[in-house]
Amino acid sequence: TGTTDRIRTTPTGLGIADLKTGGRAVGADGHAVTKGHGLQLGVYELLAEHAMGLSITADAQIIAMNTGKTPASQRVAIGDVPNAREVLLGTEEKPGLLESASRLIHSGVFYGNNRSVLCSQKYCPAFSGCRWRT
Repeated sequence: TGTTDRIRTTPTGLGIADLKTGGRAVGADGHAVTKGHGLQLGVYELLAEHAMGLSITADAQIIAMNTGKTPASQRVAIGDVPNAREVLLGTEEKPGLLESASRLIHSGVFYGNNRSVLCSQKYCPAFSGCRWRT
């Protein structure tokens, strides 16, 4: 359900910027929490390039805003996420997550998660013939 918040222009080209809010968006050290957002930003980069027909060449960026009740707990920070799409695309020597996922699906070794709320006819085109659903 993610949404690309912003595509920004930088001296090195276009880049993705994603807004993060909440009580833990900015760490106690005053830096934006970027860990765990690389895959999301990599997907946004690939989708934005495809949709716009333009190259995304600048590092992805997290704009973090802590939304506390007191002025001391309200902080803003920016953190860069370089090479966000690298883990998705991989290299010739080391396949990325997209190729690895494709191999699993095509090999038949991909096990569905029948406990997921997305395991329903509404969300899965293979629902009626799924061998993993019990």
